[in-house]
Amino acid sequence: MVSDTEKPGQMDLAKGAGGQYRYLETSTVAAEGFGISNLKLLRSTDEVSSTDLRGRGYRGWTTDINAGRGGEYLYLVIFDFDYLIPSIVSLGHTFIFKPDRQLS
Repeated sequence: MVSDTEKPGQMDLAKGAGGQYRYLETSTVAAEGFGISNLKLLRSTDEVSSTDLRGRGYRGWTTDINAGRGGEYLYLVIFDFDYLIPSIVSLGHTFIFKPDRQLS
């Protein structure tokens, strides 16, 4: 999530870089039944399309988290999902969402 205002109690992923704040928001939707087991940061000098990401084997991704800052494109990408096996990824949160779509 990109925000013009600071969110107390949340970690700014772009701390010290100036500009807008970047936050990773998580939610748990038990009915979906998928937990992320492999979250990575993808860095690219060129914008990467959803077709390219899917072709590289990723099952989910964010928009460019470096948007508006110039420089490289940065995406959080998910490679693997474990069915009904929760995975703790960051700050004690479990990420769960439908596979094969962009994260919102």
